[in-house]
Amino acid sequence: TDVTNAVEINHNGTMRVMIHSRHLQVKIPRLGFNNSTVVLSDNMPRNSYHKSIEFYGPLEEINWILCGITLRGDTHFNTRRRSPAILHIDVEDAYGARTVGSMELLVDAVNDKPKVMIQLPLIMGLVVEEDTTAQVLGISVQDVDCSDDEFLELQLSSAFGSIYVLGKTDSFSQSLVTRSTIKEINKVSNSGFIQKK
Repeated sequence: TDVTNAVEINHNGTMRVMIHSRHLQVKIPRLGFNNSTVVLSDNMPRNSYHKSIEFYGPLEEINWILCGITLRGDTHFNTRRRSPAILHIDVEDAYGARTVGSMELLVDAVNDKPKVMIQLPLIMGLVVEEDTTAQVLGISVQDVDCSDDEFLELQLSSAFGSIYVLGKTDSFSQSLVTRSTIKEINKVSNSGFIQKK
């Protein structure tokens, strides 16, 4: 990112730059000038990531820094099912002239944990009378970084009952393990019966 054309400024003047983002963290490079005059606000360490970082200095050094910033997303943040992340760069010159630039970034989902979704009223608990069976509905699995043709492993178990799944088991058992696509997994998780011991 080059701010040369963003504002009109004397090359010997001082500029203020603030970089910030809601879902991204920013790290600026170590300065490559022996006698650098760039100053970071609040004495921020240069070799670490920040949600917002502000610094002052001459145009040449500012542009050198902006060409070497690195970004990373917040923990578990991705844009698979969200709007792009936005990075804002706020620039102000020695005379108070100010401009704001922004750029969008897509963050791919990698190694996010699957989620087990339990709907009402099942989340409030299931009442099963002794020696009877009850169908379990309202359970599904989500995984943002799992494509439609990738396989997941589903394990169902009950310490005080037994489980039967239509098309997967021939009789009731205390546990069931199956590997399939997320679409088939969700069919299985909504085709189960539980029997109280």
